[in-house]
Amino acid sequence: MFALPIGPRVSALSGGSQPLDKVYLSSRDRAKLRRALESEVASLKRAQVSRNVVHLEGCFEDDASVYIVTEFCDGIDLASYVKEHGPLPESQAAAIIHECLEVLAVCHDKHILHGDIKPDNFMVRNAAAAAFVPASGAPQEDDRQPPHEQPAPASDQATAAATATQVVPPGRILHEPRGTPAYTAPEVYTRKYNKMADMWSLGVTCYYLLTGTYPYWHDMEAQPPREVMKTIIRQPFHLQDDARLAHVSPECRDFLDRLLQHNLSRRLTAHAALNHAWVSQTLP
Repeated sequence: MFALPIGPRVSALSGGSQPLDKVYLSSRDRAKLRRALESEVASLKRAQVSRNVVHLEGCFEDDASVYIVTEFCDGIDLASYVKEHGPLPESQAAAIIHECLEVLAVCHDKHILHGDIKPDNFMVRNAAAAAFVPASGAPQEDDRQPPHEQPAPASDQATAAATATQVVPPGRILHEPRGTPAYTAPEVYTRKYNKMADMWSLGVTCYYLLTGTYPYWHDMEAQPPREVMKTIIRQPFHLQDDARLAHVSPECRDFLDRLLQHNLSRRLTAHAALNHAWVSQTLP
C-alpha cells in the first residue's frame, strides 16, 4: 500500500515502510493530484483482466490521504537485476519482453497509456515465496540466478508510475510531459503523442536488458536533460553501427529497429510486436 496526501497541510509520501520526501501542496496541486490518482485507479481497474498486472485490492481515502492498496510485490526491479547480474542472454530478454508486451497489448486494447515503461517498473521475485503471480516479465533461464526466480507483476513505484498511467480515448492526442528521460519517446518531448509512445519506451527497455546501457549513451546520468531531449528528438538511432549489439541476432536487431522508430507509422504496435519473429520464435 502507498498513501498520497490530498490535504492542505504538509505531509510525507509513504510507500510501505519507507517515507519519501515531504511535499507542499497548493489547492491547485491537490486537484491535479486527485485527477491523476483517479486516472491511475481507473487504469488499474480496466487492466485487471491481464494476469500480468499487479492486483488492485482497493482504494480508500480519509480527510488527509488517498490509499491505494495493491498486492505485495517483493524482490527487486528489473533495472536493479541487470545492474547486479549484467546484461541478459538474448533468449531471456525475449521471454521478458514477451510478457511486457502481453501487458501492453491489454492496456492498449483498453485505450490505456502506461506512460512510464522501463525496467524499474517490473519486479523480479522468488516464486518460492508467496503464491507466484505471473508477471510483467518471464521465467528466467540464466544460470547466474536460481532457476525459479521470475519477474513479478508490473509494480507502480512510489509516485512516478502512479501519475503516468492514463485512459486515452481513441483519436485523442496528449500534450502533457511524462515518463523517464532515457525512455521517453521523441513525440512525448514534442508534446504530441498517443499510446504508441509506450512502444518506443519498450524498445529502450529491451536495449537495456540486452546491453545494460541506453541506445544513445553508455552513461545516461552524465547527460544534461536538455541534451537528452534534443538527441532523442533529432537523431534517428542507427542500430547497424552499434557495437554493443554485435552479439545479438539479426531478428533481434530488426525488432529493436522497428520499435525505436521516429516514424509512428513504421513503429510496431503491441500486437505486431508479439507476433515478431524474435519474440515468438525464442519462446519455448
